[in-house]
Amino acid sequence: NPQGFCTPYSDYTAGDGVYMHAAWMEDFLTAAWGMIADFEFALPADARAQLDIFVAWKSRSIIGRLGAQGSSDQYNYRDAAQYNVAVAPADLVDWSGGSGPWYAHWGAIYQATTAMTNVPAAETTLRGAYYPEATSYWGNLQPAIAYAVSRGVPGALLAYQRMTGASNWNEILTRWNDDPVWSVKPHVDALAMFNNGFE
Repeated sequence: NPQGFCTPYSDYTAGDGVYMHAAWMEDFLTAAWGMIADFEFALPADARAQLDIFVAWKSRSIIGRLGAQGSSDQYNYRDAAQYNVAVAPADLVDWSGGSGPWYAHWGAIYQATTAMTNVPAAETTLRGAYYPEATSYWGNLQPAIAYAVSRGVPGALLAYQRMTGASNWNEILTRWNDDPVWSVKPHVDALAMFNNGFE
C-alpha cells in the first residue's frame, strides 16, 4: 500500500465500496516498529537497512494523515485521529500483490474518510477522537509520529510541527502531565535539526 497501511484483518464497512480500517491500530504498529528501530540493536547491515526501509514506509500512515490544511491532495491534520480511515476505494483489495486499487493521494483518503473536502480555514484546532483526553486517538498517534521524527523519516518533522502548532495543542499536554502513557516525544537532536531549518 503506497500510504503505509499494513494488510488489515477485516474491512470495517464491507459492502460499501470503501475499505475502512482502524487507524489507531496502524498508529500502534507504527510506534512499535519505530521503537524497535530506536533501540539500535546490533543487527547485520542488511537487516538494519531492511528495518529502516520498513519503518520509513510504515511511517507514511501517520505522516500522510498530518497533512497541510487547505490542500486538496492532502489529508487535513486537524482530523488525523479518526477511529477508521479509508485505505482503499474497494471492498476487494489486492494487498499481497500490491495492486490495490489504492487512492491516488491523501486528499482522496481524507474525503472518503470524513466526507469533507480539505479546504482552507483560519481555525487550527485539533478536533474529534475524544481530544484532548490523554488516552484519546490523538494520544495513540503521538508515539507513531514521534518515532517517525526521531528516525528522520522524510516529512515527519513538518507533520509533527503542524500537530504541535495547533492552537489547542497545550490542552493534551496538560492531560499528559497526569497520564503520560502516550506522551512520547521525538529525540531532542531530531527537534534541534528541525529548529535549525532541516526537514
